[in-house]
Amino acid sequence: MKRLFCLLLCVLMVFGAIGCASTGEPAEPEGEALFAPGTYTGYGQGFYLGEPIKVDVTVMRILL
Repeated sequence: MKRLFCLLLCVLMVFGAIGCASTGEPAEPEGEALFAPGTYTGYGQGFYLGEPIKVDVTVMRILL
C-alpha cells in the first residue's frame, strides 16, 4: 500500500512539473502604457532619525 501511494505521488509530481514548464518565449503583451518611459524621482522622510530619502525609478515600458 505504501509503494502504491509513493508511486501515485511521484506520478502526480511529474505531471505537476510538466504542467508548470514554460513552452518557449513569452509573447510580447500589447496594451496601453501606464507611465511614459523616463526617470521618476520621489522624496520622503525616513523612519530612522527622520533622514530625507530620495528614490529614482526608471521606467522602460509598463503595460496595463
